[in-house]
Amino acid sequence: KIDRDRNDNVIGYMFQAQQAIAGNQLGKAIALIDKAIELDEYVSQAWLLKGSVKYLQKDYSSARSAWERSLKLDPYNKIAFKYLNEVY
Repeated sequence: KIDRDRNDNVIGYMFQAQQAIAGNQLGKAIALIDKAIELDEYVSQAWLLKGSVKYLQKDYSSARSAWERSLKLDPYNKIAFKYLNEVY
């Protein structure tokens, strides 16, 4: 059974994180993404977004790890492949 409330919360945190990124509040964005991941660690888009924020923070090792996790969950994610190419 899918927990609709949990999924709604994950989506809400992801949306708020994107707003924080747009406002250049990267620390806040990471905290929100981490909340989303805590609720559901199998959302590849959360890992993709986390990697992007870590890249913006110049934490390339963490960005790579997050993008690799995204690819592990979604092996056909072309965006994650493209981003990983930037850090290799």
